[in-house]
Amino acid sequence: MADLSNKFEYSEKDDCTRFMGDKLIIRIPEHYTMLGYLVIAEVVHVLGIFPMNVDGVDCGLQIPGVIDVDPSDIRTETINDKKYTILELHKGDRIMCTSSVIKDGKLHYAMWKEFIGGGKMPEYLDYDATACLFDDCKKITGKGIDVNHAVIEIVYAHIYRDRDDLTKLYRLTPMTKPPVNIKLNQPAYATNSTHARIIGSYAEQGMNTALIHQNAENVEIEDIFRQ
Repeated sequence: MADLSNKFEYSEKDDCTRFMGDKLIIRIPEHYTMLGYLVIAEVVHVLGIFPMNVDGVDCGLQIPGVIDVDPSDIRTETINDKKYTILELHKGDRIMCTSSVIKDGKLHYAMWKEFIGGGKMPEYLDYDATACLFDDCKKITGKGIDVNHAVIEIVYAHIYRDRDDLTKLYRLTPMTKPPVNIKLNQPAYATNSTHARIIGSYAEQGMNTALIHQNAENVEIEDIFRQ
């Protein structure tokens, strides 16, 4: 990853961070509006977790808090069937109008619901970098995910799948191709036996999965049912 630190400059006098490159494009997913974390006013109030392009280099910002951005241009675009609010900044524009971030004790829940529960992981994160998504939450918002980091990594290992077969965990593949992530509440892909898929509250989803993806390995509980 290229070092882009020289593209930004903090002004202690104005208490703001300015973009010092030529062009900065920020892509904010439409669902941030529904979350209440994208408000366009005199400046743009937005959750500081989004993909961006800095002078032709794709990267991302990861601040678990609402920041104020003062762009030169605001527009909407549809990219790969997804709607985005596009913020365009030029040299001297403020990417953070102030270094102060208001603590939001509900933000970590909103992040978990959207990124993990909803399967809408930030586009700039790769499989390895995902593990640090919630690391700064408690420091910035006042509340975090108070479990051992290994527990969160187990969740990540579950939601990341082989893009050619969603029943396969990505970590059990050669990992030569980028993965896709599923929603945490997709039981059709959370189970590993036919019985587990068709028994329960999500039987319809599980039945479809059982018909499409037949088990290649024997499961002990199914042997019990056969007896």
